[in-house]
Amino acid sequence: MAFPTVATSAITDYSADQTSHVINLPSGITAGDLLLIWFTIDGGTSIGVTTPSGWTLLADVNQAGASTDKGCLFWREATGGEGSTVTISSTGVGASQSSAAVALRISDWTDFDVQASSDHAAQTALTLTPVTPTVSSQARNFSFFNTQGNRDVTEQSEGATVIKTTASGLTANTIATVLHAPITISASLENVIALGARQSSSTTYAGVLLVVHGDALSGGGGSAPSLINSQALVRGIVI
Repeated sequence: MAFPTVATSAITDYSADQTSHVINLPSGITAGDLLLIWFTIDGGTSIGVTTPSGWTLLADVNQAGASTDKGCLFWREATGGEGSTVTISSTGVGASQSSAAVALRISDWTDFDVQASSDHAAQTALTLTPVTPTVSSQARNFSFFNTQGNRDVTEQSEGATVIKTTASGLTANTIATVLHAPITISASLENVIALGARQSSSTTYAGVLLVVHGDALSGGGGSAPSLINSQALVRGIVI
């Protein structure tokens, strides 16, 4: 049975403030792939972000405070004709800002469950609101974090893969980070929590928890090769 796979990824960062953000897409896109863009931008709640044509906004999250950072998660089922970039525009008061983005191409997927998580108080340990999966499956847990002020994600759960990029703008830094790992969703459909992570120093943050499902399980199935759906194990931080 197959777990969803991150086949390719791409990063984009704009250190100069602007309103037009041309985002690199992953290579090798074929029809049926799940495409995700995690886009973060300085400016907080005063900034509007346009959804690119043909894409769908899954979550729009803000850090605590009006002048901090915003994160938007977009998705699209690929047709194979997406090209190599897509443009995201920022609007509103103070719309010209620096940005960062991680784009993913995922194969062997069937469906997903999502939970947005805004306005987390300043702390070093990064947590997100859990999500209750809708089906039992071989799945992949994605934790999307939006941190700012050059606070890097320095520690994460054992077995988790990290993809991140930083933009240094005129006002602050925004950091787009994605953690992912395989996970088995058992027939009991217990909550899935974020992959454990810690940032280099305490500041506010926001994020999105996404569970991408692969092959369905009959009778509960086996376990993931590295992480199972266990709160204690998922919260294990590598120091």
